[in-house]
Amino acid sequence: MFSDLASEVYEREWKPIHDAIFSGRYAMEGAFRDLTWEIVVLPYDWMREAKDFEALAAMAGEAGDTVLVIKDAEIISPPEPARQIPVSFPSLRAVWKETKLSIVEDHVFGRSAAWGSVFTKEDFNLVAGQPRLMGPFTTRLGGREHLRHRFIAFSEGIFAGQDLDAVLKLAGWSS
Repeated sequence: MFSDLASEVYEREWKPIHDAIFSGRYAMEGAFRDLTWEIVVLPYDWMREAKDFEALAAMAGEAGDTVLVIKDAEIISPPEPARQIPVSFPSLRAVWKETKLSIVEDHVFGRSAAWGSVFTKEDFNLVAGQPRLMGPFTTRLGGREHLRHRFIAFSEGIFAGQDLDAVLKLAGWSS
């Protein structure tokens, strides 16, 4: 369901793509390099709802991506290799259950470099991408306003006021 990427393969083939998408900062500090990309916030640290992944899979397909790469954004010891998965929810769940990647902030992306996702440790994930991809992505999930309300409802009891506002601000939303 997933395969480890040898470090030399990751460095040669995937790291330049990763670095074109991600800024090198954590989610709360502005994880995406392209500031023109639309960002949405979804519940849960790892995409736990199939409907969210189905929308991501459709976006990846529209971008021409047939595999996803998951790479830790934090240093853990011993280091976890990047994982390559087919665009499938069971494969994503297998990585979540069978590796240590689920204990750190992770980046998910495809070869197109047209979108990316950050799975955080703080019970939310960010999905961002080119506007041509994000419009259909948000529509599949009910629209931006629906996603905002969904996240606010989810976050009750999880995030305090200022923390919730800071997370919502990542997507240009307010509470």
